[in-house]
Amino acid sequence: VMYDGIMAYGDPSFPGMLVCIYFIILFICGNYILLNVFLAIAVDNLADAESLTSAQKEEEEEKERKKLARTASP
Repeated sequence: VMYDGIMAYGDPSFPGMLVCIYFIILFICGNYILLNVFLAIAVDNLADAESLTSAQKEEEEEKERKKLARTASP
């Protein structure tokens, strides 16, 4: 596609080089945005996993408290 864009402006002279620079910037920005999306998803999943484990720990502690309360009071 970049080659066709360069040739649409004639040859790899000045206007063709602007097309080349445009595609390079487009490629870099596209990769940056895609990387940010994947990292945001990964961080969100890690945060969810952490909150789930803390919720499970709280549930286990609550069960242990209830168990101790039942055994302590006859």
